[in-house]
Amino acid sequence: MNMKGKIDLYAKIRHEYRWGVGTIRGLAEMFKVHRRLVRDALDNPLPPKRKIPLRQHTSLASAIPLIDVLLLADRDVPYSQKHSAPSIHHQIQSELAGLRVAGSTVRGYVRKRKIELGLGSQRVDLAAERTVVFEWMRAVQQGAIPRAEMKKELSHVLELDKLLRGIREGPVCTAQEGNDRPLP
Repeated sequence: MNMKGKIDLYAKIRHEYRWGVGTIRGLAEMFKVHRRLVRDALDNPLPPKRKIPLRQHTSLASAIPLIDVLLLADRDVPYSQKHSAPSIHHQIQSELAGLRVAGSTVRGYVRKRKIELGLGSQRVDLAAERTVVFEWMRAVQQGAIPRAEMKKELSHVLELDKLLRGIREGPVCTAQEGNDRPLP
């Protein structure tokens, strides 16, 4: 049962206890739950959060030093040369032939270790980047910002040269009939 469903169940139990059946045993039978849960619902308005046990990586234990060495070596290499979880899994299978470990286990551990080591994803959100560039382009076309300032502010954008070429060449749309002003 999800958290929202459990909150609703707790509210129904409290309501029925106050206005309906009135006994813990009766509520447990009515809602088909344990009496302990009824007592919890009467004591607390919110159910306790689910406990997540900390598990040891028993199958991965002998491969952890190899994974850590590979991830630490990735600190100084470009993004395209960094080890991915599938490549690490393949390397584990080739170097530690007797070890059988699932790819999902390796993937989960690699994801956790990359976050701990600060090697998170360095990909940029292109949609957000394009939106920023188009806002700047609109301001330049309207004359609010000089082009030199836009070049300085957006020097990190990969597609800036293409976008600036589009600004220099002007709008692609032609003027509407009866209107001398070009379309934005």
